[in-house]
Parts: sequence; C-alpha cells; structure tokens
Amino acid sequence: MRLATFTLACIIVAAACAAEPSYLSDTPDAIAFSAQGWGELGIDCAAHSAKPGLPLRIGDSNYAKGIGTHAPGEMLVELDGGYTAFKASVGLQWQDSEAGSVVFKALVDGRELFNSGVMRKHDPAKPVNISLAGAGELRLVVTDAGDGMICDCANWADAALIPDPSVARPVPDEGVDIAQFARVQTWDPARMDGARNSRTEEFKAEDLFLGTEVAPLDGVYTVPKYKDGTGCVGMEWLERRRVRRLALTFQSAAPPADGAQVQYWVMANAGVTKGGSTWQGRWEPLPGRLSAEGNRWLYDIDWKGNPNAGSGTLKIRWILAASAADVKLTKLSAYSDSRWTTTDVVFQTDGPVSGKQAEIEMYNGEFLGKDGPALRTTWDMASQLKLKVRYSKPKPWKNDRTVIRIKLPNGGFGVAVDDLLVNDCVYVKDFGIFATRGPAPVTLAQYKKSIAGRKTILEQVREMPDQTLEQAIKSLHRPEANLGPTLLSLACDNHKFLQRRTGEIDFEQ
Repeated sequence: MRLATFTLACIIVAAACAAEPSYLSDTPDAIAFSAQGWGELGIDCAAHSAKPGLPLRIGDSNYAKGIGTHAPGEMLVELDGGYTAFKASVGLQWQDSEAGSVVFKALVDGRELFNSGVMRKHDPAKPVNISLAGAGELRLVVTDAGDGMICDCANWADAALIPDPSVARPVPDEGVDIAQFARVQTWDPARMDGARNSRTEEFKAEDLFLGTEVAPLDGVYTVPKYKDGTGCVGMEWLERRRVRRLALTFQSAAPPADGAQVQYWVMANAGVTKGGSTWQGRWEPLPGRLSAEGNRWLYDIDWKGNPNAGSGTLKIRWILAASAADVKLTKLSAYSDSRWTTTDVVFQTDGPVSGKQAEIEMYNGEFLGKDGPALRTTWDMASQLKLKVRYSKPKPWKNDRTVIRIKLPNGGFGVAVDDLLVNDCVYVKDFGIFATRGPAPVTLAQYKKSIAGRKTILEQVREMPDQTLEQAIKSLHRPEANLGPTLLSLACDNHKFLQRRTGEIDFEQ
C-alpha cells in the first residue's frame, strides 16, 4: 500500500512538473513574429525605445514577468498542438500621462477567444485564461481603441503557455536551405554601419554598394580577406528572414573557430531601430552557439538574446579571424523558423498549345520529384503540369512566401503558393495560364464563369477621372525630378525601386 501511494505521488509530481508554465519572456524565440506601433518589445519590462523599459505595472500591481508591447501591435506564437492553455494578466502600462487606451485580443487558429474591451491607465489587470488544446497558432493583438496610439504601452504580464505533458514537442528538421535564395556577398568587416545620411540628405554613391558579390569557381567560394587579414562572407535576401541555424561547409577540414563571429543587419534610420533598409542600418553581433561537425561549422542562433529581431534580417555575415588563412567553402547554409509542408499544384493553359515550353523555377521552396528536391523544371505546355511542392506555410507578414516563377517565350510571372491555398486557384489572363491546388477544386470554365463581367483593378482605376496620369503629374511632379533617376519606395516593407529617365525600372535595390 505504501508503494502504491509512493508511486501515485511520483506520478502526480511528474505531471505537475511537466505542466509548469512556460513564460514567453523566458523563451521569446517562441514568438515567431512581432510588430508594434512604437519602440521594441519589452522582455520582463515595458515597451521602450532608446532607454531601458520601465518595470511592468498595471494599475496598482507590479509584475516581474511578462512582455511589454505598444499598440497597434501583434505577436504570433507557433504552438504545434503542444499546449493546453495560455494565461496572462493584461492592461495599460502605468505612466505619468493620463493618455492611452488599448484593447487586448487573443486569437487561437483564427478564432477570437479573448477581448478585453477598452482599457485605460487606472483599470486593474484583466485575467486571460484560454484553451490551446490541439491548437497550432496563437495571435496576441493589441489595438489603439480607435483614438490613436499616444501612450499605448500595453502589457501581457505573466504571459505563459501551459505545456501539454501528453504531447512530445516535435524536434524541427533543418528544413529548406534558404541560403540558395540569397546572394552570397562580402562586406568590409571594419565598417559596422550603412548609409550615413539623414532622411533629408542625398545618398552617397559609396554608401549604396557596400557589399560585393562572391561568385563560386567550380563550386568553391574563396572567402575574401581585408587589410588586417580578416575574412568576411555572408548572405543577403530580398526580404527579411528569421534564421535559426547557419552552417559553413569547408572544402577540406574545418579550421579552428577561434575569433569567428556572426553578425546580422539591423535595419535602422537616424538611430532608430525601425524604418531602415538594405542601406540604412548597422551590423550587430548575432547571439548563438558555434560548434564543429566534420568539415562544417554550425551556428545555432539564440533569438532570446535579441527578441526584437523576431521579424528577421536582410543580411547575415561571418567574420573569420586572420589565422583562418585561405578559407574555401563549398556551401553556405541557412535554415529558417518557417514551418514547411507539401501540397500539389496543377498548371494548365487556356486553350490548346503545342510546341511551346515554359521554364519553371521555385523561389523559397522546392519541387519534390523522384530524383529528390529541385528548384527548376520545364513544362511542355501541350499538357497539364502537375507538381508536388514543399512550401513555407504562409504568415501574416508575407515576407517568407513560396513563389513558383513561370518564364514563357513572351514574358513571365510568379504564383504565390499561399494565394493558391487561400483562393483555390490563380488565373493569369494575359498569359492564358490557370493554376490550382491539387486536386483541383474548381475548373477553368467554372472560374471564368464566376468572374464574367468583373473588372480588373487596373480597369477600375482607369475609369476614375481623379486617377489620371495628367492629374498625378500636375499635383506631384517637381521639375528637379527631371534631372536624374527617381528612387521609389514601398511604404509597406521599404523595398526600393530605381526608375530611370528612359522608363526602365531596376527592381533589386
């Protein structure tokens, strides 16, 4: 009887230990994405900018644990079905100002399970306790309550996930190597910043091209060296990437790692860690652990040391000590936090086509065939093309999308896999190409019938008298713009495009 009692006690203790809360502030790398209207995430403190964050306080209560953010803001946590509940206490950060009002929301797999209503400075904290059983994704949203974002520092105090002891946490595989979608480059390791102009100053030509492409010779990269013998090589992407593991594969035995560093690009402008670009920013150490495995260096990144890099980085570089002479690499690798899965995609033409071929290229994904993963294939357009693709599961910020690029004799375009999943199909009328997920949920004839009579966005815009080119030129054009090329910027993600006087557009800026 005593043995049975002892055994039962052990089971109870083990279950209790397994169900210990996992505070988000202890494992901020669990936050797959974060964005907010001002400043940066506060880890066990309030949101802040240049100065350290204030201690977490809601009403009259202080908290040692939690995440501080600022409205409008959002955090996304990947769950993988491994938790039973999410608990927190939410409220506006106590400040000297009487301004500030926010609304907290928690959504599980798209369903809103918690809404705090409008909360202000003197309101006590509201408890959050929602079920996560079997859930894949948790979104923690803070809005500005409709009156602007002034003093809207919002706290998820004691924010914690309760693990499900019956579910083993999956060990992620390395996934798709996204280094193959980057440019291999080198930068002067002595220069730690980018463009040094302010927002109102002209870019200096030498600040625009701080990186130099490194091309392989017979499949081998020679790491460029600089004045003091230090070597530098790295990767640059077109969009921000959150990478969890890096690797260098050496042509021969791996050299000693003494003095090696890994740095990442922090986008910044005028000293503010936000609103920067490929040129505006600085290099900072990337926290992580370096190890050797055969002829490879592995670098496991620890985002806990810098949770505000949760939205990713455009560039990563390796700095090799001068003692690592004549370093030659056969491969640079980078594995992201993306969740990868597979789907079937079917392409067909709108009408019979014979004797034509299209080149198909995968960006940020892979084609899976009998000969293994591939990035390119061809399509005999006389028949349907059926593909099994490995793709990055779509995320709200859309900077990690898998795109199938189609190159035709008369032009080309791309189809995002997540567009197919959401809309069932994509019809590119100008090229007569119809794409669906497989098995096809809709036929081309059915889709064409459903859009009959509808107008494209371009057609709608052209019908608006206040949207003519003449009116735009009259309102916006400045004579000094005639003197040279114009740099255009997309406000959504700060991508830059260069429009030349001849009308040509350079997309990769």
